[in-house]
Amino acid sequence: MDGYKKRSLKKRQEILRASEELFLREGIRGSTMKEIAKSAKVSPVTIYNYFGCKERVVYEVVKKLLEDYTRRFEDIVYDSSFTFREKANKLLNFEIELIDSLSEDLVQTFYRPNDKDLKKLVSWYTDNRLVVGLQHMIREGRKEGEVSTAVEEESIMVYVELFKSLTKVDVRHDKNRLKDLMHMFFYGIGGKHGH
Repeated sequence: MDGYKKRSLKKRQEILRASEELFLREGIRGSTMKEIAKSAKVSPVTIYNYFGCKERVVYEVVKKLLEDYTRRFEDIVYDSSFTFREKANKLLNFEIELIDSLSEDLVQTFYRPNDKDLKKLVSWYTDNRLVVGLQHMIREGRKEGEVSTAVEEESIMVYVELFKSLTKVDVRHDKNRLKDLMHMFFYGIGGKHGH
């Protein structure tokens, strides 16, 4: 890679880093292109040259956040040194930590994306990596006797789909409600293994 391409890639990464920091702190709606440019130490024109519009910056930041989230999720789910119960506790704590770290509109973007490209991106990660990871965890939980063998795996996946459909209910802006839902997902309403 020549010097120009390296500088160009570095500038693009710096714009995305600055955007991510602003989106996490101020939210998407609370972050202007001018603020992103100032934080990235570039001109607003430079951002438009690299990305074309704010929506594309949002897409790229959300894509990075989804990848980071999915990798952490997979690190927990596929770690054979954890029991099913330990994985459930770690995932619950991870979800709560994530929810607490995101601005309200980023929570909305993850759980109820409005933009069709973001919706496709979130669906791809959900269907191809997160659901696959959950299926693996469920199979491991069955082997350990933590997940009932009386319930077919397909039925459990229907339960997962029902939970995913909650994204259509407008509770995602309420972080406490979201935390409760995550707890019920892993432990049911009895919460025997939860906090």
